[in-house]
Amino acid sequence: MIATVEAQGVLRTFASKVAECNVVEQQNAVELVVRRNGLVITITVPHEVFEWFVDVEDRAAGLKAHDWYDYARYESGRASNFDREMAADLRSFIENIAERPLRMIDADPRKSSGVLEWQQDGTWAAAVPAALPE
Repeated sequence: MIATVEAQGVLRTFASKVAECNVVEQQNAVELVVRRNGLVITITVPHEVFEWFVDVEDRAAGLKAHDWYDYARYESGRASNFDREMAADLRSFIENIAERPLRMIDADPRKSSGVLEWQQDGTWAAAVPAALPE
């Protein structure tokens, strides 16, 4: 049984409306792959676990960024509530990467570690890794 139906639906809906992205159906997860501004942004939502992952790659610069969003308290709550909360967070994140200017900055040159930033009200803010905007 797939616990993250609504959250995965957000990925599929976005992919059907926007060019330069596609959905990849995996055995245990659904991935949304977005190509924008020379970046490849992959959002993965597992079928049975209330969490999602973001991987960003700037191949030209050789930089990568990663973050993970875990809804750890799901063990004590209703699955439908966590799926709905995840879907809202995913929708917000995806809208931001689709609409805002993006850039990848070098966080640690020794490790090819980067930070995806998006511009918000004229200021650059960390998006990956980082918490969702308030």
